[in-house]
Amino acid sequence: MVLEFEVVCELDFDRESYWKVKATKAFFDFLVEDKALYKMDAEAEWDDPDGSVHLKCAYIPRTVEIPDIVRALLGETILEVLDEQSWNRDVDKYRLDYKVTPTFLTESIKTTGTLSLLEHPENPEKCVHVVKGKTEVNLPFVSGFIEDTLRVNMNKFYEAYPAHVTRFRQHLVDLVGEQATTEELVEAYLNISNIHPELIKKKEEEGEQGSSVNALQAEEADQSSKETDATGSENNAAADGVREVPEQEEEDTPVNPGDALAAEVEAVNVLDEKCN
Repeated sequence: MVLEFEVVCELDFDRESYWKVKATKAFFDFLVEDKALYKMDAEAEWDDPDGSVHLKCAYIPRTVEIPDIVRALLGETILEVLDEQSWNRDVDKYRLDYKVTPTFLTESIKTTGTLSLLEHPENPEKCVHVVKGKTEVNLPFVSGFIEDTLRVNMNKFYEAYPAHVTRFRQHLVDLVGEQATTEELVEAYLNISNIHPELIKKKEEEGEQGSSVNALQAEEADQSSKETDATGSENNAAADGVREVPEQEEEDTPVNPGDALAAEVEAVNVLDEKCN
């Protein structure tokens, strides 16, 4: 039997940025952490001389529901799937072909089709994600159950998928910076994760600790300034008790601008050390 389908959703990414990040380990790891997937294993992309690119990955979606009859017959292994993707960097850039099979009975169940990214008709900061294909099931007695299961779970996954992508974008903002565009966020994040993958983990563990360094340094500088003012006042009072001095306008003890600058430099150095 053959089940044909088309699933459309909108993503909170322009299509160029999403296309760059969609097949990266950083994005796959986030989908696991954000509970879109139970697990995700992927091989590195490889290129053919004709310009085509290939990717293989295996994953288990968290949204899968299995009818009791299928679970009893096939077990939990039906959850894991193998996903083989191919596309061409120069031809039909935002479109890929895929073949998805379970890790068992690969000759009896397969899904093939295309994934396309379209420009959003109203918002250039978004894109339209379209998955088309067909599922072929060649298993007597349970084909209908499996097709129903695949249809339901695919719809559930893509209903939740845009929210995961939006949270990933916020994840980039938290790590890279609020002022960056989506394209700048992706470029910076890919550079960081490719060159210093340990930095991502460190910054996630520290949370806002890095941003609190400046506040801490400023507080210390302010406290130092107050102590300097207090010391100056005490010295003036002691001098008044020993000898008379001409009355003059009271002046605040000048604050050395180098102290504040040193505090800022120290804060930058602390952040640089965290990023290296």
